[in-house]
Amino acid sequence: MRRDASRRKQVRVGSRVAFVLGVREVTGTVIEDRGLLAVGRKRLWRVQLDWKVVAEPVEIEIPESQLRIAV
Repeated sequence: MRRDASRRKQVRVGSRVAFVLGVREVTGTVIEDRGLLAVGRKRLWRVQLDWKVVAEPVEIEIPESQLRIAV
């Protein structure tokens, strides 16, 4: 099975994920599957970050290839 295919089975709305943002790794919760919108028809996910120091929730769209399931 291809690596992308196994990742797709793991990442779902509600999944806890981690990825690199700038120079640090951050975590968040997947809140929306945006579909095949990225360059090369890659799947985008909307993730709400776990930043408690800001008043409003921070959301980001990120390609599936940059996400991994958080432990």
